[in-house]
Amino acid sequence: MNQLYVFNPDHDLALAHGMTHYVSPASAVQFATDAAVLPAWIFDDGYLLVNKDVTDSDFLSLCKKLNIRSRWVTNEGLTDILREDNKIEVVPWGWNYTFRQKMADSGVDVACLPTMQDLENIRRLSHRRLTIAALQFLNRKNAANDYPLPLELTTIEAVDDFVKVHGDVVLKMPWSGSGRGLRRVVGEMTEHQRGWARQSIRKHGCVMGEIFRNVVQDFAMEFHCGAEVGFCGYSLFSTHNGVYQGNVLMSDDAIETHLAQFISPMQIAETQHSLLQFLEAEVRPFYKGPVGVDMFVFQEDNQYRLDPCVEINLRMTMGLLATVFCKKYLEKESKGLLKMRHSSKNGALLAEKRQFSAQTPPVIRDGKLVSGHLFSTPIHAETHYAVEMFVGM
Repeated sequence: MNQLYVFNPDHDLALAHGMTHYVSPASAVQFATDAAVLPAWIFDDGYLLVNKDVTDSDFLSLCKKLNIRSRWVTNEGLTDILREDNKIEVVPWGWNYTFRQKMADSGVDVACLPTMQDLENIRRLSHRRLTIAALQFLNRKNAANDYPLPLELTTIEAVDDFVKVHGDVVLKMPWSGSGRGLRRVVGEMTEHQRGWARQSIRKHGCVMGEIFRNVVQDFAMEFHCGAEVGFCGYSLFSTHNGVYQGNVLMSDDAIETHLAQFISPMQIAETQHSLLQFLEAEVRPFYKGPVGVDMFVFQEDNQYRLDPCVEINLRMTMGLLATVFCKKYLEKESKGLLKMRHSSKNGALLAEKRQFSAQTPPVIRDGKLVSGHLFSTPIHAETHYAVEMFVGM
């Protein structure tokens, strides 16, 4: 059966919206259009849905050198393919009701799509209360663990009390990701923050409350739920005010060495093993696909501590992209950065690409990237979003 890969970065927003049809904001539509080829770096074969033919010669040359065999297909081309055979395995960035309906409307055999019960399970498991269950599981597995639990706050009075008790907190909508749907509150809520919390409670039934932490390192463990749950690798990334900024590109061994300056390798290994058990019991029976568990190291009372489950993403992530990229395309000893880029000005990213291509072109040896700068998405004059990589930092 053929595979069709689709980059739908509005997945979290659509999932939060619920079962009814979701209309993406213009920024999400632009991002999906500009970065439609991103799944090619994870899968490198099959069909990949794009809005228009890929014509960036530099990008196509890079794909050839790295043996990326994806076949680009537009909506019109997909219609032709489905007319001949509508049984195709669809692999999106993430599953939600609106995207499933879009694929059904495109002509994909509904027997090849998740059922409505499958989607209900994905939405249920994507609620942030799953992090509470995971932390409770980790605490039960080892009596020495004392991981603090988020609270599910179902009234505005409960939110006020939580802020009053802890003073510096982060409030989160129950369905959100990549830094969206978060508010930090210090001292007491402003009227704007209180209105935001009320809206979340009215629409979603709650807000999640967490104590603010002095984060020194964000990272994640990437898993895959299939016949069993497997560990895919680590993702070392940075955020600003909870918003994703980019990933460090380096091997799992190098990431473990980096983390060892904060927490013991034994704690990392124990956390990975326990999360495998949790996902096997609580997630795999209801969901097949990638799972990213975000976590961080924070400093408290002059000590480094681990929060092993800040967010659980039942979808592909930029961290998974970075993890797979390092394993498949990065020379083992090389290191680099993956960064999200946005410019509202036509031609700005194209000019930057030309500058980097002249000054620090990518160096590829034996099918591996050794050094240099590359854009992992095609760049044109009208491109406003891109994912770029610097190697050899």
